[in-house]
Parts: sequence; C-alpha cells; structure tokens
Amino acid sequence: MKSKREVLGAPIADGAGKMSAARTGKFVRSFESPPSGEALASAADSTSTSAFADPRWALALARIHLLVVAPEPELKFLDGVIRVVVDVLGVQHGKILALESSAPWLTVKAGVGWNPGTVGHARVPLGSRSQAGLTLRMGASVVCPDLARTRRFAGATLLRRHGVVSTASAVIGASERPYGVMSVHTTRQHDFTPAETQFLSRAANLVNVGIRRRSSALVAIDAFVGAHASAHE
Repeated sequence: MKSKREVLGAPIADGAGKMSAARTGKFVRSFESPPSGEALASAADSTSTSAFADPRWALALARIHLLVVAPEPELKFLDGVIRVVVDVLGVQHGKILALESSAPWLTVKAGVGWNPGTVGHARVPLGSRSQAGLTLRMGASVVCPDLARTRRFAGATLLRRHGVVSTASAVIGASERPYGVMSVHTTRQHDFTPAETQFLSRAANLVNVGIRRRSSALVAIDAFVGAHASAHE
C-alpha cells in the first residue's frame, strides 16, 4: 500500500452520489470508506522537498519560514502567514482556524478579505457539515470547486455570506492533535490544482512548526520564572 506521502489525488462523487477514485496527475488516492458528497479530498505532502514549477511558491515558503523563526507573538505570526498565502495564490479570502478546547467549533484566528469583526470572533462548526470540519475528519487537504453545488456543507454560512465559490483547505498539525485548519477561497470558479493544494499543505505545516516553537518558548519562560521564584522563597 502506498504511504500518504506518495499519494496525491481525490475521491469524487459520481452521478449516483457514490465515491470513486479520481486521477490527479500520475497519482491516485482512494478511500475505503469516504464520506459522501461532492467535495474533493486530496492527500497533500507537507514535507516533500520537490521543487515547485512556480518559483514564487518556493519564495513564499521561504518568507513563511522567516516568520516562523521571528520573535513575533502567535496572532501576529498567523496574520503574516495567511497574508503571504493569499498573495501568492491570488485568492480573495484566506483564514487560519484554531480548535477550541472542548468546543464543537473552530475560531477564526487570522484572516484576509473578511468583513470587520470576523477575525477573532467568527466560528466554524466541527463535523462534516463544514469544509474545515471535513478537513480535520479526513486528515487531508479538501478542495471544493463549487460551494453552491455542494449540499453537504450546510454549515458554510461564513463563506456564503462573502460570496465564496471555490475553496481549498489543509490541516495544521498532526491528525491526532491538530491545531486547526488553513483555508483559501475565491469568489469566482477556480479548480485548485494538486500543486496549489500541496503548497497550501506545506504552508500549514510551517504554521504548525511556528505554533509549536512559540508554545515551547512559553513553557521555557514559565519554567525559568518558576525556578527563579522558588530560589528566592
């Protein structure tokens, strides 16, 4: 069986609503028990070192890497990353969603192109009724070429309010303990290519590195402060 790293493709609904394997380039990805619906789901390797055809994507990843190692707080880091991603992909909207502890939703932590008050407040439901929820459930990138024709995403009210037509999303973090989801959206029809979803997945992987780096730094600071306080008691 091929590993997830070796595979790139998508299950797609046929006329009867059943899921079948769809070829994307020379790879095929099929699922034994895929969810029903019209959305495309593709496994994208976020750690591959293969070069992109478009050099702007490699440059964008380098810019994101600089943000990862920069001493910026988490929200400023996330804002910088999503702005780079939206710019290089030429999309109208982008966001980074974070899982909330014990809550049945994700919160928009950073975003570009949204109405005032969306970032920091808007919530997206978990479960397969939203693209972000399905992305977490599948543990793979999800592409929806036409939101209006995708009945399964009844929870995509935020996207519909902004006139979103096509979307792509990727998991941030390991599937066992994900941080959340990164997604990009267009207001006109766009079929996201395997290369574009791979870029998105790599960017999401770098976000995870940046989040873990900042979490580790906070733990180290807390440990130092605690040790220093104990020494003076």
